[in-house]
Amino acid sequence: MHMRRPIGLSRIDKETGRPVETEVAKKVRAGEEVEMWPSTRGGKNWPHASFNPETGLLYAPTMHRGGIYKHLPVKDRVPGQRYQFIENRPTPSEPNSAIGHVDAIDPLTAEPKWRIPLTDHPIWSAILTTGGQLLFTGKETGEFVALDVENGKEHPPGRGTLCSQLLALSWPTHARIGECL
Repeated sequence: MHMRRPIGLSRIDKETGRPVETEVAKKVRAGEEVEMWPSTRGGKNWPHASFNPETGLLYAPTMHRGGIYKHLPVKDRVPGQRYQFIENRPTPSEPNSAIGHVDAIDPLTAEPKWRIPLTDHPIWSAILTTGGQLLFTGKETGEFVALDVENGKEHPPGRGTLCSQLLALSWPTHARIGECL
């Protein structure tokens, strides 16, 4: 996955062996507001990707979001409040622009085979591939999503509950299909 610009370090100085900060990093440390890509949530982060040995591809939920950051004055800790002292907002995005993707990637070359844009919500659920040539995942809005492994085409959607976030990762041994779908 390609992000637009390096955030903190641009290179290692060959003569000193020290990292060279980017202009973005210098601005953050000086207390200026900056735009960073990817955001602190990462480009490919928590949700599990899935490898399918039949297709030889890795299927990954990815995010395409930047963040706007600014250090705030440090104050005494107040119980019950966040102790972070950084302003952290998502970058503005155009309506219907991709904020995430489901990517089919050749893990040997890192070349994408296909990419499905997500314009409403990034995927926070793991992806499960099957021998039936389907990918399963879930959206945070409750939809259970089935995609074709060859082209990413979405199969008719289902509507569920929180199970849509968990179903692609594991199936509870005590659950019945009607309880989640």
